[in-house]
Amino acid sequence: MSLPREALSAQLRKVSPELDQAGLENAVKGIQRLKEQDPLAVLQDDIFGEGQEGGQLHLMKLAPNFEMAMYLAQATGSCIVTDSAFRWNEIRTAIRSPAIGAPRGLVELAQGIENAVFAFPTDVADIVKFASDKTFAAHPALMRNVFKYLSDLSDRGPKPNWEAHLAASFARAQTSAEVALRKSGVPVNRGRISCAFPAGGIQDNTVNRLLLMSNSERHFPNVPMAFFIERQAGREAEQRAS
Repeated sequence: MSLPREALSAQLRKVSPELDQAGLENAVKGIQRLKEQDPLAVLQDDIFGEGQEGGQLHLMKLAPNFEMAMYLAQATGSCIVTDSAFRWNEIRTAIRSPAIGAPRGLVELAQGIENAVFAFPTDVADIVKFASDKTFAAHPALMRNVFKYLSDLSDRGPKPNWEAHLAASFARAQTSAEVALRKSGVPVNRGRISCAFPAGGIQDNTVNRLLLMSNSERHFPNVPMAFFIERQAGREAEQRAS
């Protein structure tokens, strides 16, 4: 809503090419009314200015912070999913170096996930529709099994046959999902997922102290797994640059 009128009209033409001139004017007027109702919206039409003195400064804060993300994950028995490269580096730093001979977590599955290209629907209505589609039910069930397996890995040790089963299950689920999305023809963004399945989990001493100080009696000693989602274009550009 901070775009000048000309830039706003250009954006509307781009995302809604079916609009005629009257429809375009109505859309612009509707956005103007939203701006007038928003106490934080700037009503001036030339706020960006021109030249080196123009533009706006936007400050962003990644929330929750790393400690709170870990705290909530351990308290609720969840994994961490992020699209922030900064947060992903924090998570990787918190992974303890495995001792010599310690079991590694789900190597084959991790390779399968990181080598796959995922299609992420961009429309909310499509996401809701696919969420109730049985074709996509295999992914949540698989992640529950992976979470349970990793939670007990350091105490129980690896099970090669079960790990192979999980990797094969992912391959089947991913193939079915890709076929369904391709047939649907819905708009998607392509991306990749990096995963962390450390045998000793993801731990932070500060977070563990916070959990003890909050009198938590039932929480996970670590976060068993985490995922980093990034656009395919961003990764390919990075690979070309290197």
